[in-house]
Amino acid sequence: MRKRIILVARYPSIEPLGLNHLVEVPGQVGWECDIVLIKGNDFEPFERMVAERKPDMIGIHIWAGYHLPMLKAADWARARGIPVVMGGPYATYSPNDCAPHADWVVRASGFRLLRDILEGKLKKGVHFDPAARGELYPIPKRAILYGAYPEFGESLIKSMLAGEGCPYKCTYCHAPEANKMHGGFNSHMRSIDDLVNEAQIVLRAYPDTKLFYFQDDVFGFDEKVWLPEFARRWKSEVGVPFHCQLRLEMTRHASGDRRLDLIAEAGGSGITLAIESDSEFLRDHVLFRSMPDALIVEGCRKIMNRGMTLRTEQIGAVPFSDITTDLGTVGLNVRIRPTMAWQSILSPYPGVPLGLIARNFGMWTGGNDDIKEAFLERSVLWHVDGGPRDIEKIVAALPQHRKREPLLRMRAVKTGEHSADVYYRPLPGSKDSGPEEKVGSITYLSAEGNAAYCEGSVRLQRFFNWLSYVPEGEKLGRALVELNGNEWNWERIGEATLAHLRERTPEDVLRGRMHALASEMHLSSPELLPEPVRQNPHYFTFFPAGGALAAKVAAAETFSPRYSVAQSIDTLGTQARHHLFDFGLYRVKKGPSAIAL
Repeated sequence: MRKRIILVARYPSIEPLGLNHLVEVPGQVGWECDIVLIKGNDFEPFERMVAERKPDMIGIHIWAGYHLPMLKAADWARARGIPVVMGGPYATYSPNDCAPHADWVVRASGFRLLRDILEGKLKKGVHFDPAARGELYPIPKRAILYGAYPEFGESLIKSMLAGEGCPYKCTYCHAPEANKMHGGFNSHMRSIDDLVNEAQIVLRAYPDTKLFYFQDDVFGFDEKVWLPEFARRWKSEVGVPFHCQLRLEMTRHASGDRRLDLIAEAGGSGITLAIESDSEFLRDHVLFRSMPDALIVEGCRKIMNRGMTLRTEQIGAVPFSDITTDLGTVGLNVRIRPTMAWQSILSPYPGVPLGLIARNFGMWTGGNDDIKEAFLERSVLWHVDGGPRDIEKIVAALPQHRKREPLLRMRAVKTGEHSADVYYRPLPGSKDSGPEEKVGSITYLSAEGNAAYCEGSVRLQRFFNWLSYVPEGEKLGRALVELNGNEWNWERIGEATLAHLRERTPEDVLRGRMHALASEMHLSSPELLPEPVRQNPHYFTFFPAGGALAAKVAAAETFSPRYSVAQSIDTLGTQARHHLFDFGLYRVKKGPSAIAL
Protein backbone atom coordinates (compact mmCIF):
# COMPACT_ATOMS: atom_id res chain seq x y z
CA MET A 1 0.00 0.00 0.00
CA ARG A 2 1.33 3.44 -0.93
CA LYS A 3 2.07 5.87 1.83
CA ARG A 4 -0.08 8.99 2.16
CA ILE A 5 0.45 12.62 3.11
CA ILE A 6 -2.29 15.13 3.85
CA LEU A 7 -1.44 18.75 3.05
CA VAL A 8 -3.25 21.29 5.24
CA ALA A 9 -3.64 25.01 4.56
CA ARG A 10 -5.94 27.91 5.34
CA TYR A 11 -8.80 28.24 2.87
CA PRO A 12 -7.70 31.23 0.76
CA SER A 13 -9.56 33.88 -1.20
CA ILE A 14 -7.84 32.69 -4.39
CA GLU A 15 -6.61 29.22 -5.23
CA PRO A 16 -3.52 28.26 -3.19
CA LEU A 17 -0.90 28.62 -5.87
CA GLY A 18 2.07 27.06 -4.06
CA LEU A 19 0.06 24.00 -3.06
CA ASN A 20 -0.97 23.55 -6.69
CA HIS A 21 2.68 22.78 -7.42
CA LEU A 22 3.49 21.07 -4.13
CA VAL A 23 0.78 18.40 -4.42
CA GLU A 24 2.62 17.00 -7.45
CA VAL A 25 5.72 16.15 -5.40
CA PRO A 26 4.37 13.15 -3.40
CA GLY A 27 3.31 11.37 -6.57
CA GLN A 28 6.85 11.70 -7.94
CA VAL A 29 8.13 9.46 -5.12
CA GLY A 30 5.23 7.03 -4.94
CA TRP A 31 3.12 8.67 -2.23
CA GLU A 32 -0.61 9.44 -2.29
CA CYS A 33 -1.59 13.03 -1.49
CA ASP A 34 -4.77 14.64 -0.16
CA ILE A 35 -5.42 18.28 0.57
CA VAL A 36 -7.69 19.94 3.11
CA LEU A 37 -8.29 23.68 3.39
CA ILE A 38 -9.44 25.07 6.72
CA LYS A 39 -12.41 27.45 6.66
CA GLY A 40 -12.60 29.77 9.65
CA ASN A 41 -11.42 27.79 12.64
CA ASP A 42 -13.21 24.59 11.69
CA PHE A 43 -10.64 21.79 11.82
CA GLU A 44 -13.29 19.05 11.89
CA PRO A 45 -12.88 18.20 8.17
CA PHE A 46 -9.13 17.82 8.76
CA GLU A 47 -9.61 15.59 11.78
CA ARG A 48 -12.19 13.53 9.90
CA MET A 49 -9.85 13.08 6.94
CA VAL A 50 -7.07 11.95 9.27
CA ALA A 51 -9.38 9.38 10.83
CA GLU A 52 -10.54 8.10 7.43
CA ARG A 53 -7.30 8.20 5.42
CA LYS A 54 -4.85 7.34 8.22
CA PRO A 55 -1.96 9.36 6.73
CA ASP A 56 1.68 8.58 7.28
CA MET A 57 2.55 12.27 7.39
CA ILE A 58 0.91 15.71 7.68
CA GLY A 59 2.18 18.73 5.76
CA ILE A 60 1.11 22.11 7.11
CA HIS A 61 1.32 25.39 5.19
CA ILE A 62 1.48 28.21 7.73
CA TRP A 63 1.43 32.00 7.58
CA ALA A 64 1.53 34.76 10.20
CA GLY A 65 -1.86 35.75 11.54
CA TYR A 66 -3.22 32.22 11.26
CA HIS A 67 -0.25 30.46 12.77
CA LEU A 68 -1.71 29.70 16.21
CA PRO A 69 -4.52 27.42 14.94
CA MET A 70 -2.07 25.67 12.61
CA LEU A 71 0.46 25.10 15.39
CA LYS A 72 -2.34 23.63 17.47
CA ALA A 73 -3.32 21.34 14.58
CA ALA A 74 0.29 20.20 14.28
CA ASP A 75 0.39 19.35 17.98
CA TRP A 76 -2.87 17.42 17.58
CA ALA A 77 -1.42 15.33 14.76
CA ARG A 78 1.88 14.63 16.49
CA ALA A 79 0.04 13.59 19.66
CA ARG A 80 -1.46 10.82 17.53
CA GLY A 81 1.93 9.68 16.31
CA ILE A 82 1.75 11.32 12.88
CA PRO A 83 4.93 13.20 11.89
CA VAL A 84 4.50 16.77 10.69
CA VAL A 85 6.41 18.77 8.08
CA MET A 86 5.77 22.50 8.17
CA GLY A 87 6.40 25.09 5.45
CA GLY A 88 5.16 28.44 4.20
CA PRO A 89 5.92 32.07 5.10
CA TYR A 90 5.74 31.63 8.87
CA ALA A 91 7.97 28.58 8.77
CA THR A 92 10.42 30.49 6.58
CA TYR A 93 10.73 33.64 8.68
CA SER A 94 9.87 32.32 12.16
CA PRO A 95 11.34 28.80 12.06
CA ASN A 96 12.17 28.75 15.75
CA ASP A 97 8.50 29.30 16.60
CA CYS A 98 7.54 26.35 14.39
CA ALA A 99 10.27 23.90 15.38
CA PRO A 100 8.67 22.75 18.69
CA HIS A 101 5.50 21.85 16.79
CA ALA A 102 6.94 19.99 13.79
CA ASP A 103 9.32 17.20 12.92
CA TRP A 104 10.65 19.06 9.89
CA VAL A 105 10.51 22.80 9.22
CA VAL A 106 11.14 23.79 5.60
CA ARG A 107 12.23 27.35 4.92
CA ALA A 108 11.49 28.96 1.54
CA SER A 109 10.98 26.81 -1.58
CA GLY A 110 10.73 23.18 -0.61
CA PHE A 111 10.03 20.89 -3.55
CA ARG A 112 13.36 19.05 -3.25
CA LEU A 113 13.28 19.06 0.55
CA LEU A 114 9.77 17.60 0.67
CA ARG A 115 10.85 14.92 -1.79
CA ASP A 116 13.83 14.07 0.42
CA ILE A 117 11.62 13.95 3.53
CA LEU A 118 9.15 11.59 1.90
CA GLU A 119 11.99 9.32 0.75
CA GLY A 120 13.46 9.26 4.25
CA LYS A 121 16.66 11.04 3.23
CA LEU A 122 16.38 14.11 5.49
CA LYS A 123 16.86 14.08 9.22
CA LYS A 124 14.39 15.91 11.40
CA GLY A 125 14.97 19.60 12.09
CA VAL A 126 14.93 22.99 10.35
CA HIS A 127 16.08 22.92 6.73
CA PHE A 128 16.78 25.45 3.98
CA ASP A 129 17.89 24.64 0.45
CA PRO A 130 19.82 27.64 -0.95
CA ALA A 131 19.63 26.15 -4.44
CA ALA A 132 15.86 25.61 -4.35
CA ARG A 133 15.07 28.57 -6.58
CA GLY A 134 16.89 26.88 -9.42
CA GLU A 135 14.72 23.76 -9.29
CA LEU A 136 12.05 23.25 -11.92
CA TYR A 137 8.52 23.75 -10.65
CA PRO A 138 6.39 20.60 -10.91
CA ILE A 139 3.71 21.37 -13.51
CA PRO A 140 0.41 21.27 -11.61
CA LYS A 141 -2.32 19.05 -13.01
CA ARG A 142 -4.68 20.63 -10.43
CA ALA A 143 -6.79 17.48 -10.21
CA ILE A 144 -6.20 17.00 -6.48
CA LEU A 145 -7.06 20.57 -5.48
CA TYR A 146 -9.92 21.06 -7.92
CA GLY A 147 -11.30 17.61 -7.14
CA ALA A 148 -11.48 18.44 -3.45
CA TYR A 149 -12.58 22.05 -3.97
CA PRO A 150 -14.39 22.29 -7.32
CA GLU A 151 -15.13 25.99 -6.84
CA PHE A 152 -11.53 26.75 -7.78
CA GLY A 153 -11.86 24.75 -10.97
CA GLU A 154 -15.19 26.39 -11.79
CA SER A 155 -13.72 29.86 -11.42
CA LEU A 156 -13.31 31.73 -14.69
CA ILE A 157 -9.89 32.90 -13.45
CA LYS A 158 -6.94 30.57 -12.90
CA SER A 159 -3.74 31.62 -11.16
CA MET A 160 -0.24 30.81 -12.36
CA LEU A 161 3.32 31.62 -11.34
CA ALA A 162 5.85 32.50 -14.04
CA GLY A 163 8.78 32.91 -11.67
CA GLU A 164 9.93 34.14 -8.30
CA GLY A 165 12.17 36.80 -6.89
CA CYS A 166 11.83 40.53 -6.25
CA PRO A 167 14.73 43.01 -6.17
CA TYR A 168 12.95 45.73 -4.20
CA LYS A 169 13.24 46.56 -0.49
CA CYS A 170 9.74 47.45 0.73
CA THR A 171 9.79 47.62 4.52
CA TYR A 172 6.53 45.67 4.95
CA CYS A 173 7.68 42.67 2.88
CA HIS A 174 9.88 39.64 3.48
CA ALA A 175 11.37 39.74 -0.03
CA PRO A 176 14.59 41.49 1.10
CA GLU A 177 15.11 38.80 3.73
CA ALA A 178 14.41 36.10 1.14
CA ASN A 179 17.07 37.63 -1.11
CA LYS A 180 19.52 37.65 1.78
CA MET A 181 18.81 33.98 2.45
CA HIS A 182 19.56 33.18 -1.20
CA GLY A 183 22.73 35.26 -1.42
CA GLY A 184 21.12 38.21 -3.20
CA PHE A 185 18.40 38.84 -5.74
CA ASN A 186 18.18 36.46 -8.66
CA SER A 187 15.12 36.46 -10.87
CA HIS A 188 14.23 32.82 -11.49
CA MET A 189 11.82 32.44 -14.39
CA ARG A 190 10.10 29.24 -15.46
CA SER A 191 10.57 28.12 -19.03
CA ILE A 192 8.07 29.24 -21.61
CA ASP A 193 7.53 25.57 -22.46
CA ASP A 194 6.36 24.88 -18.91
CA LEU A 195 4.04 27.88 -18.79
CA VAL A 196 2.41 27.08 -22.12
CA ASN A 197 2.11 23.42 -21.14
CA GLU A 198 0.48 24.31 -17.81
CA ALA A 199 -1.98 26.72 -19.41
CA GLN A 200 -2.94 24.17 -22.08
CA ILE A 201 -3.53 21.51 -19.40
CA VAL A 202 -5.88 23.91 -17.60
CA LEU A 203 -7.75 24.83 -20.78
CA ARG A 204 -8.27 21.23 -21.80
CA ALA A 205 -9.77 20.39 -18.41
CA TYR A 206 -11.51 23.73 -17.84
CA PRO A 207 -12.33 25.23 -21.24
CA ASP A 208 -14.49 27.98 -19.68
CA THR A 209 -11.37 29.64 -18.24
CA LYS A 210 -11.37 33.25 -19.40
CA LEU A 211 -8.28 34.69 -17.70
CA PHE A 212 -4.98 33.64 -16.16
CA TYR A 213 -3.56 35.68 -13.29
CA PHE A 214 0.23 35.61 -12.96
CA GLN A 215 0.88 36.11 -9.25
CA ASP A 216 4.59 36.98 -9.61
CA ASP A 217 5.69 40.03 -7.62
CA VAL A 218 7.34 41.51 -10.72
CA PHE A 219 6.15 39.89 -13.93
CA GLY A 220 8.25 40.40 -17.05
CA PHE A 221 11.34 41.66 -15.23
CA ASP A 222 13.50 40.49 -18.14
CA GLU A 223 12.06 42.41 -21.09
CA LYS A 224 15.02 41.64 -23.38
CA VAL A 225 14.95 37.85 -23.72
CA TRP A 226 12.28 36.11 -21.63
CA LEU A 227 9.33 38.46 -22.18
CA PRO A 228 9.56 38.69 -26.00
CA GLU A 229 9.50 34.89 -26.29
CA PHE A 230 6.66 34.68 -23.79
CA ALA A 231 4.66 37.31 -25.71
CA ARG A 232 5.06 35.48 -29.00
CA ARG A 233 4.24 32.01 -27.73
CA TRP A 234 1.49 32.86 -25.21
CA LYS A 235 -0.52 34.70 -27.82
CA SER A 236 -0.23 31.97 -30.44
CA GLU A 237 -0.26 28.82 -28.27
CA VAL A 238 -2.55 29.82 -25.39
CA GLY A 239 -4.50 32.83 -26.62
CA VAL A 240 -6.27 33.55 -23.32
CA PRO A 241 -5.89 37.00 -21.70
CA PHE A 242 -3.84 37.35 -18.54
CA HIS A 243 -3.42 39.75 -15.64
CA CYS A 244 -0.06 40.40 -14.01
CA GLN A 245 1.72 42.45 -11.36
CA LEU A 246 4.72 44.74 -11.66
CA ARG A 247 6.35 47.84 -10.18
CA LEU A 248 5.90 51.39 -11.41
CA GLU A 249 9.67 51.62 -11.83
CA MET A 250 9.31 48.96 -14.53
CA THR A 251 7.24 51.34 -16.69
CA ARG A 252 10.02 53.95 -17.03
CA HIS A 253 12.10 54.83 -20.06
CA ALA A 254 12.25 52.95 -23.36
CA SER A 255 12.64 49.61 -21.56
CA GLY A 256 9.40 50.27 -19.66
CA ASP A 257 7.56 51.15 -22.86
CA ARG A 258 8.87 47.99 -24.49
CA ARG A 259 7.83 45.89 -21.48
CA LEU A 260 4.28 47.28 -21.49
CA ASP A 261 4.00 46.88 -25.27
CA LEU A 262 5.04 43.23 -25.03
CA ILE A 263 2.59 42.53 -22.20
CA ALA A 264 -0.25 44.11 -24.16
CA GLU A 265 0.71 42.31 -27.37
CA ALA A 266 0.84 38.96 -25.55
CA GLY A 267 -2.73 39.38 -24.35
CA GLY A 268 -2.16 41.16 -21.06
CA SER A 269 -5.56 42.62 -20.22
CA GLY A 270 -4.63 44.31 -16.94
CA ILE A 271 -1.94 45.11 -14.42
CA THR A 272 -1.86 45.42 -10.64
CA LEU A 273 0.73 47.65 -9.00
CA ALA A 274 1.26 49.33 -5.65
CA ILE A 275 1.33 53.05 -4.91
CA GLU A 276 0.93 52.64 -1.12
CA SER A 277 0.67 56.34 -0.19
CA ASP A 278 0.22 59.81 -1.62
CA SER A 279 2.81 61.08 0.88
CA GLU A 280 6.26 61.17 -0.69
CA PHE A 281 7.80 61.20 2.78
CA LEU A 282 6.00 58.01 3.78
CA ARG A 283 6.92 56.34 0.51
CA ASP A 284 10.59 57.31 0.81
CA HIS A 285 11.33 56.91 4.51
CA VAL A 286 8.70 54.59 5.99
CA LEU A 287 7.84 52.21 3.14
CA PHE A 288 11.11 52.38 1.13
CA ARG A 289 9.19 52.89 -2.10
CA SER A 290 10.92 55.96 -3.45
CA MET A 291 8.79 57.04 -6.39
CA PRO A 292 8.17 60.64 -7.42
CA ASP A 293 4.56 61.62 -8.05
CA ALA A 294 5.32 62.12 -11.74
CA LEU A 295 6.41 58.48 -12.10
CA ILE A 296 3.21 57.26 -10.44
CA VAL A 297 0.89 59.30 -12.62
CA GLU A 298 2.84 58.69 -15.84
CA GLY A 299 3.26 54.95 -15.23
CA CYS A 300 -0.46 54.49 -14.59
CA ARG A 301 -1.27 56.55 -17.69
CA LYS A 302 1.00 54.38 -19.85
CA ILE A 303 -0.78 51.22 -18.74
CA MET A 304 -4.30 52.54 -19.28
CA ASN A 305 -3.39 54.15 -22.61
CA ARG A 306 -2.54 50.68 -23.89
CA GLY A 307 -6.09 49.55 -23.22
CA MET A 308 -5.23 47.54 -20.10
CA THR A 309 -7.15 47.71 -16.86
CA LEU A 310 -5.33 48.92 -13.77
CA ARG A 311 -5.59 48.10 -10.08
CA THR A 312 -3.65 50.25 -7.65
CA GLU A 313 -2.83 49.03 -4.14
CA GLN A 314 -2.13 51.12 -1.05
CA ILE A 315 -1.67 50.71 2.68
CA GLY A 316 -3.44 52.83 5.28
CA ALA A 317 -2.55 53.47 8.92
CA VAL A 318 1.20 52.98 8.56
CA PRO A 319 3.68 54.50 11.05
CA PHE A 320 3.56 58.32 10.82
CA SER A 321 0.39 58.40 8.73
CA ASP A 322 -2.79 60.20 9.74
CA ILE A 323 -6.22 60.72 8.26
CA THR A 324 -4.88 63.52 6.07
CA THR A 325 -2.25 61.33 4.42
CA ASP A 326 -4.80 58.53 3.98
CA LEU A 327 -7.27 60.94 2.38
CA GLY A 328 -4.47 62.22 0.18
CA THR A 329 -4.08 58.70 -1.17
CA VAL A 330 -7.78 58.68 -2.03
CA GLY A 331 -7.27 61.96 -3.86
CA LEU A 332 -4.30 60.61 -5.81
CA ASN A 333 -6.43 57.72 -7.04
CA VAL A 334 -9.24 60.08 -7.97
CA ARG A 335 -6.75 61.88 -10.22
CA ILE A 336 -5.37 58.65 -11.70
CA ARG A 337 -8.80 57.02 -12.14
CA PRO A 338 -7.69 53.36 -12.12
CA THR A 339 -10.12 50.58 -12.88
CA MET A 340 -9.91 49.57 -9.24
CA ALA A 341 -8.21 51.08 -6.21
CA TRP A 342 -7.56 48.70 -3.33
CA GLN A 343 -6.43 49.62 0.17
CA SER A 344 -5.34 47.44 3.06
CA ILE A 345 -4.60 48.35 6.67
CA LEU A 346 -1.06 47.71 7.86
CA SER A 347 -0.43 44.56 9.83
CA PRO A 348 3.19 44.82 11.04
CA TYR A 349 5.40 41.76 10.98
CA PRO A 350 8.15 41.54 13.59
CA GLY A 351 10.74 40.27 11.11
CA VAL A 352 10.44 43.10 8.57
CA PRO A 353 11.87 46.65 8.78
CA LEU A 354 8.46 48.28 9.14
CA GLY A 355 7.75 46.19 12.22
CA LEU A 356 11.11 47.33 13.61
CA ILE A 357 10.29 50.99 12.91
CA ALA A 358 6.88 50.68 14.59
CA ARG A 359 8.43 49.00 17.62
CA ASN A 360 11.41 51.36 17.96
CA PHE A 361 9.14 54.39 17.86
CA GLY A 362 6.84 52.99 20.54
CA MET A 363 3.88 52.52 18.20
CA TRP A 364 3.66 48.77 18.60
CA THR A 365 4.66 46.43 21.39
CA GLY A 366 3.07 43.27 20.02
CA GLY A 367 4.56 40.14 18.53
CA ASN A 368 3.73 37.38 16.10
CA ASP A 369 0.67 36.32 18.08
CA ASP A 370 -0.86 39.82 17.74
CA ILE A 371 -0.70 39.91 13.94
CA LYS A 372 -4.02 40.14 12.17
CA GLU A 373 -4.69 37.51 9.53
CA ALA A 374 -6.54 39.82 7.14
CA PHE A 375 -5.28 43.15 5.80
CA LEU A 376 -8.71 44.66 6.44
CA GLU A 377 -8.99 44.85 10.18
CA ARG A 378 -8.26 47.76 12.50
CA SER A 379 -4.79 49.16 12.96
CA VAL A 380 -2.87 47.70 15.90
CA LEU A 381 -0.53 50.71 16.11
CA TRP A 382 -0.55 53.62 18.57
CA HIS A 383 -0.19 56.48 16.13
CA VAL A 384 1.51 59.84 16.49
CA ASP A 385 -0.14 63.24 16.46
CA GLY A 386 0.21 65.12 13.18
CA GLY A 387 1.19 62.11 11.09
CA PRO A 388 4.52 62.79 9.35
CA ARG A 389 4.74 66.40 10.57
CA ASP A 390 7.33 66.01 13.34
CA ILE A 391 9.37 63.12 11.98
CA GLU A 392 9.63 64.81 8.58
CA LYS A 393 11.23 67.84 10.23
CA ILE A 394 13.62 65.61 12.15
CA VAL A 395 14.74 63.81 8.98
CA ALA A 396 15.06 67.08 7.05
CA ALA A 397 17.41 68.44 9.73
CA LEU A 398 19.77 65.44 9.57
CA PRO A 399 23.10 65.89 7.77
CA GLN A 400 23.06 64.39 4.28
CA HIS A 401 25.13 61.33 5.17
CA ARG A 402 22.46 60.28 7.70
CA LYS A 403 19.45 60.51 5.37
CA ARG A 404 19.68 57.02 3.92
CA GLU A 405 17.04 54.90 5.68
CA PRO A 406 17.33 57.04 8.83
CA LEU A 407 14.26 55.68 10.60
CA LEU A 408 16.00 52.32 11.00
CA ARG A 409 18.67 54.10 13.05
CA MET A 410 16.23 55.89 15.36
CA ARG A 411 14.29 55.08 18.48
CA ALA A 412 11.85 56.96 20.70
CA VAL A 413 12.19 57.23 24.47
CA LYS A 414 9.03 58.25 26.27
CA THR A 415 9.19 61.39 28.37
CA GLY A 416 5.50 61.43 29.28
CA GLU A 417 2.25 59.65 28.62
CA HIS A 418 1.96 61.09 25.11
CA SER A 419 5.44 62.43 24.38
CA ALA A 420 8.84 60.99 23.48
CA ASP A 421 12.31 62.12 22.51
CA VAL A 422 13.79 60.70 19.33
CA TYR A 423 17.38 59.50 19.28
CA TYR A 424 19.61 58.68 16.32
CA ARG A 425 22.02 55.74 16.69
CA PRO A 426 25.05 55.88 14.39
CA LEU A 427 25.99 52.62 12.75
CA PRO A 428 28.89 51.06 14.71
CA GLY A 429 32.11 50.93 12.76
CA SER A 430 30.97 53.41 10.12
CA LYS A 431 32.29 56.90 9.37
CA ASP A 432 29.24 58.12 11.26
CA SER A 433 30.13 56.26 14.45
CA GLY A 434 29.67 57.97 17.76
CA PRO A 435 27.29 58.14 20.71
CA GLU A 436 23.53 58.10 20.37
CA GLU A 437 22.13 61.63 20.21
CA LYS A 438 18.76 63.29 20.57
CA VAL A 439 17.45 64.64 17.24
CA GLY A 440 13.91 65.72 18.10
CA SER A 441 10.65 64.70 19.72
CA ILE A 442 7.25 63.31 18.78
CA THR A 443 3.80 63.34 20.36
CA TYR A 444 1.46 60.36 20.45
CA LEU A 445 -2.28 60.55 20.02
CA SER A 446 -4.43 60.27 23.10
CA ALA A 447 -6.33 57.02 23.57
CA GLU A 448 -9.45 58.72 22.24
CA GLY A 449 -7.59 60.27 19.32
CA ASN A 450 -5.93 56.97 18.40
CA ALA A 451 -9.26 55.14 18.51
CA ALA A 452 -10.79 57.82 16.28
CA TYR A 453 -7.99 57.53 13.71
CA CYS A 454 -8.13 53.74 13.69
CA GLU A 455 -11.90 53.89 13.16
CA GLY A 456 -11.49 56.49 10.43
CA SER A 457 -8.94 54.35 8.61
CA VAL A 458 -11.35 51.41 8.72
CA ARG A 459 -14.11 53.54 7.18
CA LEU A 460 -11.83 54.70 4.38
CA GLN A 461 -10.64 51.18 3.70
CA ARG A 462 -14.16 49.82 3.39
CA PHE A 463 -15.11 52.46 0.80
CA PHE A 464 -11.75 53.08 -0.89
CA ASN A 465 -12.69 51.48 -4.23
CA TRP A 466 -15.82 53.58 -4.48
CA LEU A 467 -14.34 56.85 -3.22
CA SER A 468 -11.67 56.69 -5.91
CA TYR A 469 -14.45 56.98 -8.54
CA VAL A 470 -16.26 59.92 -6.93
CA PRO A 471 -15.29 63.46 -7.98
CA GLU A 472 -13.21 64.90 -5.12
CA GLY A 473 -13.73 61.60 -3.35
CA GLU A 474 -11.20 62.58 -0.70
CA LYS A 475 -13.62 65.28 0.49
CA LEU A 476 -16.50 62.84 0.70
CA GLY A 477 -14.13 60.50 2.53
CA ARG A 478 -13.47 63.18 5.13
CA ALA A 479 -17.21 63.72 5.56
CA LEU A 480 -17.68 59.99 6.16
CA VAL A 481 -14.82 59.86 8.64
CA GLU A 482 -16.32 62.78 10.57
CA LEU A 483 -19.75 61.16 11.02
CA ASN A 484 -20.21 60.36 14.69
CA GLY A 485 -20.85 56.81 15.81
CA ASN A 486 -24.64 57.16 15.92
CA GLU A 487 -24.65 58.52 12.38
CA TRP A 488 -22.53 55.74 10.95
CA ASN A 489 -25.18 53.80 9.07
CA TRP A 490 -26.02 53.12 5.44
CA GLU A 491 -28.82 55.68 5.20
CA ARG A 492 -26.69 58.47 6.67
CA ILE A 493 -23.82 57.54 4.34
CA GLY A 494 -26.30 57.91 1.48
CA GLU A 495 -27.33 61.35 2.69
CA ALA A 496 -23.69 62.48 2.91
CA THR A 497 -23.09 61.12 -0.58
CA LEU A 498 -26.05 62.99 -2.04
CA ALA A 499 -24.99 66.24 -0.36
CA HIS A 500 -21.48 65.86 -1.78
CA LEU A 501 -22.70 65.14 -5.30
CA ARG A 502 -25.26 67.97 -5.28
CA GLU A 503 -22.43 70.46 -4.85
CA ARG A 504 -20.75 69.12 -7.99
CA THR A 505 -23.46 67.69 -10.23
CA PRO A 506 -26.66 69.26 -11.66
CA GLU A 507 -29.87 67.97 -10.09
CA ASP A 508 -31.28 66.77 -13.41
CA VAL A 509 -28.14 64.67 -13.97
CA LEU A 510 -28.53 63.06 -10.56
CA ARG A 511 -32.19 62.29 -11.30
CA GLY A 512 -31.17 60.80 -14.63
CA ARG A 513 -28.74 58.51 -12.87
CA MET A 514 -31.50 57.30 -10.54
CA HIS A 515 -33.70 56.44 -13.51
CA ALA A 516 -30.82 54.70 -15.27
CA LEU A 517 -30.14 52.59 -12.16
CA ALA A 518 -33.80 51.64 -11.91
CA SER A 519 -33.75 50.70 -15.60
CA GLU A 520 -30.71 48.45 -15.12
CA MET A 521 -32.64 46.73 -12.33
CA HIS A 522 -35.62 46.33 -14.69
CA LEU A 523 -37.78 48.68 -12.63
CA SER A 524 -40.06 51.31 -14.13
CA SER A 525 -39.30 54.02 -11.59
CA PRO A 526 -36.67 54.96 -8.96
CA GLU A 527 -39.48 54.87 -6.40
CA LEU A 528 -39.50 51.08 -6.83
CA LEU A 529 -35.84 50.66 -5.86
CA PRO A 530 -35.40 48.24 -2.94
CA GLU A 531 -34.92 50.04 0.36
CA PRO A 532 -31.14 49.53 0.79
CA VAL A 533 -30.60 50.72 -2.78
CA ARG A 534 -32.97 53.66 -2.34
CA GLN A 535 -31.09 54.75 0.79
CA ASN A 536 -27.86 55.26 -1.17
CA PRO A 537 -28.54 54.79 -4.88
CA HIS A 538 -25.61 56.89 -6.09
CA TYR A 539 -23.15 54.43 -4.56
CA PHE A 540 -24.13 51.89 -7.22
CA THR A 541 -24.01 54.34 -10.14
CA PHE A 542 -20.22 54.52 -9.95
CA PHE A 543 -19.74 50.77 -10.59
CA PRO A 544 -19.87 49.03 -13.97
CA ALA A 545 -23.10 47.04 -14.17
CA GLY A 546 -24.17 48.93 -11.08
CA GLY A 547 -27.73 47.67 -11.36
CA ALA A 548 -26.49 44.09 -11.10
CA LEU A 549 -24.51 44.96 -7.97
CA ALA A 550 -27.52 46.72 -6.45
CA ALA A 551 -29.73 43.71 -7.18
CA LYS A 552 -27.16 41.41 -5.59
CA VAL A 553 -26.99 43.52 -2.43
CA ALA A 554 -30.78 43.64 -2.17
CA ALA A 555 -31.20 39.89 -2.80
CA ALA A 556 -28.56 39.02 -0.21
CA GLU A 557 -30.26 41.25 2.38
CA THR A 558 -26.87 42.76 3.09
CA PHE A 559 -28.40 45.53 5.20
CA SER A 560 -30.86 43.36 7.10
CA PRO A 561 -31.45 44.52 10.71
CA ARG A 562 -30.11 41.17 11.90
CA TYR A 563 -26.62 42.35 10.96
CA SER A 564 -24.64 45.11 12.63
CA VAL A 565 -23.67 48.16 10.59
CA ALA A 566 -20.05 46.95 10.58
CA GLN A 567 -21.07 43.48 9.35
CA SER A 568 -23.25 44.93 6.59
CA ILE A 569 -20.56 47.31 5.37
CA ASP A 570 -17.93 44.57 5.45
CA THR A 571 -20.21 42.35 3.37
CA LEU A 572 -20.92 45.20 0.95
CA GLY A 573 -17.18 45.75 0.54
CA THR A 574 -16.66 42.10 -0.37
CA GLN A 575 -19.60 42.11 -2.78
CA ALA A 576 -18.39 45.30 -4.48
CA ARG A 577 -14.82 44.02 -4.74
CA HIS A 578 -15.82 40.75 -6.40
CA HIS A 579 -18.21 42.62 -8.67
CA LEU A 580 -15.35 44.86 -9.78
CA PHE A 581 -13.19 41.81 -10.43
CA ASP A 582 -15.79 40.38 -12.81
CA PHE A 583 -17.04 43.50 -14.58
CA GLY A 584 -14.05 45.81 -14.29
CA LEU A 585 -10.56 44.59 -13.53
CA TYR A 586 -10.61 41.13 -15.09
CA ARG A 587 -13.52 41.70 -17.48
CA VAL A 588 -14.65 38.08 -17.36
CA LYS A 589 -18.29 39.23 -17.37
CA LYS A 590 -19.92 41.84 -19.55
CA GLY A 591 -22.30 44.60 -18.49
CA PRO A 592 -23.06 48.28 -19.01
CA SER A 593 -20.52 50.94 -18.11
CA ALA A 594 -20.83 52.82 -14.84
CA ILE A 595 -23.79 55.19 -15.02
CA ALA A 596 -21.99 58.06 -13.28
CA LEU A 597 -18.79 57.72 -15.31
